[in-house]
Amino acid sequence: MDSFRMMTACTTPAEPRQYRLEENAPDMIDRCVCVNMSFAAIKSHAEDQASSLDDLGRELGCGSGCGLCRPYLAAMLKTGQTIFDPRQPPPPTPAPATPTPFLA
Repeated sequence: MDSFRMMTACTTPAEPRQYRLEENAPDMIDRCVCVNMSFAAIKSHAEDQASSLDDLGRELGCGSGCGLCRPYLAAMLKTGQTIFDPRQPPPPTPAPATPTPFLA
C-alpha cells in the first residue's frame, strides 16, 4: 500500500491546493490563523505593496495577534514559499520593531 495519501484543501474557489502528506502527518501550515488569511494571499499583497514583516502586521494584521505565524511570514518573504511542514519549522524571527494592535 502506498504510504502517501492525497489531500485536497480549498479555502476559496480561487485557492485550490493539493498536498502530498504521509499518513498520520500533521496538517500543513498555510495561513495566519488570527486573521484567517492564506500565506499565498499575503504573499500576493506583499509583492504588490513591497511589504516588510512589520508592514504586513500594520496593513493586514497578520503576525500581530498570537505571533505564531511570524517565522513563517518571514520565510515566505525571503523564499516565496507559502506552505510549510510543521515538522520542519523555519528559523526564528525577531519580535516586531513596534507592537501592533490585534485587529479583530
